[in-house]
Amino acid sequence: MMGIFIILVVVILLSSAFIRRRRMKLLEKQKNSMGEYLSRLRHFMTFKQYIGMDGCSGIAIDKNREEICLVNNRNGIVKGKIIIYKDIISSEIIEDDQAIALHIVTKDMEQPNHIVNFVNIQTKIDSSLYKVAIEEVRYWDRLMSTIIHQVEEDEKFPKRSISEIPAI
Repeated sequence: MMGIFIILVVVILLSSAFIRRRRMKLLEKQKNSMGEYLSRLRHFMTFKQYIGMDGCSGIAIDKNREEICLVNNRNGIVKGKIIIYKDIISSEIIEDDQAIALHIVTKDMEQPNHIVNFVNIQTKIDSSLYKVAIEEVRYWDRLMSTIIHQVEEDEKFPKRSISEIPAI
């Protein structure tokens, strides 16, 4: 009887290790798909990017063209939407017991909300995973705030070309 119990425990442990390994491979494949998608975008030069820990959401910035690319991976199909800086309305950090995410709101009437997951599993506040994720999401939130502020300043004080500057 004890032998059957030991065999059952071994089978359960091996099965769970196999399932965990399979999930990790799938996650890595999803992240790679999103990275490849971003690298293939024409006329979009990625300055900074973040692909969510779940491999299902991401964001990239092209600072020269003043655009961001919001990326999603749903059922293995990667889609992205390029948004110009002035179409970003706000960003907000979402934090609860099981998630740390960045919520970006845009002027896109069809899909105004974009969520980038930084952590989507229950984690303790004092864990290294939490500390790294919260720093990363704060960085991206500050970056979005900087972009929004830059657009507001540009609207208040439009840049003038040399030909528009009055002669002295």
